[in-house]
Amino acid sequence: TPMTRALARRVGARVVEVRSASSLAEARQILLRLGDDIAEPAQAAVLVARFDATLAGLAAQAPRRRPRVIAWSGGAFVPGRGSLIDDIIAKAGADNIAARPGGAGTAFDVEALVAADPDALLYGAERSGPPSMHSAESQHRLVRRLYGRRSIAYNDVATTCGLPQSADAARNLREALDRLPVRSLTP
Repeated sequence: TPMTRALARRVGARVVEVRSASSLAEARQILLRLGDDIAEPAQAAVLVARFDATLAGLAAQAPRRRPRVIAWSGGAFVPGRGSLIDDIIAKAGADNIAARPGGAGTAFDVEALVAADPDALLYGAERSGPPSMHSAESQHRLVRRLYGRRSIAYNDVATTCGLPQSADAARNLREALDRLPVRSLTP
C-alpha cells in the first residue's frame, strides 16, 4: 500500500516495487528481475529452476481428464483470460470457464454459475474481511448442494501475485483435480 511504502522509505528501507504477474511466464521474469534488484541473482536462479522443474513435470504428465472449472467465491469478479490464475488453471490441466474473449474477468452470480455447470469450483482459501452479500453467495444452499464435494481451495497469494509458489499452486491444483469425484450422468 502507499502507506507501507512511505513508512519503509521513512525508516530507510529500500523499496523494490514489482507489478503483479498475469501469467506464469511473467512471474518467472519477475523473480529473475527481483533477484537482480536485490543482488541475489543466484538465489533467484535456484527459485526459478525449481519453478521451471515443477511446470516441466506438469507438462510431461497429461492430466487424467480436463475438467471445466471456475475460480468462484461469490458473484463478483471472476478471473478470466489473461489472469495468472487462468494460466495456473491451464497448466494444471483444466479449462477456466470464465476465460472468455475480451477481458481478464467477468461476473458470475449463482444462476450463471449453475447454468455454466463447471466440474469444480475453485475458491480462495484465505478469505479476509467481514461477511458480505458477495461472500454469502458462496454459501448458497444450491451451491453447497451442487459443489460441496467438487470445491477446491487455492492459495490466494500464489495465484494473484506471481511468486515462486505459483508453480506449486498449479501442481497442487492438478493433484486436487485428479482427486475430484467423477460426475455421474444422473442428477
